[in-house]
Amino acid sequence: MFTPQPMGTYHFYGPAPGSEGFVPLPTSAPSGPPHPTPSSPVRPSPVPSPVKRPRGRPPKIRAAAATAATGSSPVPSPSPSPVKRPRGRPPKDRAAAATAAKVATAKTKVATSKAKAKKSKAKTSSKNEKENQPVAPIEVDDSSDSEVEGKIPWKHEEKSKLFTWMLAFDDNGNKRFEQLKKNPARVFKRAEEVLFPGKRTKKSIQNIWSRSLETYGWIRAFEGFTGNGGGDPDSDNPTAVLAYRLKGARTASVAIGNLKPETITVWEAQGWLELFGALSRLDPNLIVPAPREQTWEDWENAG
Repeated sequence: MFTPQPMGTYHFYGPAPGSEGFVPLPTSAPSGPPHPTPSSPVRPSPVPSPVKRPRGRPPKIRAAAATAATGSSPVPSPSPSPVKRPRGRPPKDRAAAATAAKVATAKTKVATSKAKAKKSKAKTSSKNEKENQPVAPIEVDDSSDSEVEGKIPWKHEEKSKLFTWMLAFDDNGNKRFEQLKKNPARVFKRAEEVLFPGKRTKKSIQNIWSRSLETYGWIRAFEGFTGNGGGDPDSDNPTAVLAYRLKGARTASVAIGNLKPETITVWEAQGWLELFGALSRLDPNLIVPAPREQTWEDWENAG
């Protein structure tokens, strides 16, 4: 049994001094700091302030703690399988789409109505401005000289040539104005080939002929109105007299179109009144019949 010994006494267990394997202890003092004495107490080292621990654990620490607790790594939860998207576009809300379409249509109609109203207002304003501006009188050329082929007006010689040819007989001894009733296209085509080859077309010849017949009808109506005379102005100018009479005829609603004094003068000077007068006597239905003869009193009553 081991018996403790007082301080300063050492017991050695091992080889005896002087025997083989004995190692003597060192005689020098041990190295290192001296042992503290009662007069100089040892101060304790300052305790560091505790570090404030954040709440919760980071994900990695939690995973490590779970692994340490269970001895195995946690099994991750299975991720949900992706939902298979159907083909095509997703179905629309028909009610919402219909409501949106109605709202868009209503907005479009309102915008269109505003644009139309604005355009109509601008058009009306422009029209009023034009009406308030002074307008120069328009000269209407009622002469058959306005009939042109391209930009080449008909000359008096060409018209006289056409009128005379229409009153003549053809190669077979037939009256051409009679053939106008049966086949007018053939007559005008023949006039193009014989009278104006390469100069006038069939359509141009037909237009000048129709216009001349109409002008002759206006002159006949005018002469029928002024046949009884009376009320002529005091003037030696024939053109002024004709203008005064034409004004009276229009006031009395005589069908004279846009007949002018110059047209009547040209027809009388060229002898066309006589040519068409002869034609009207041969065929009264070919010329537009003139209205009944009106007297000067009719014109005064109409005014």
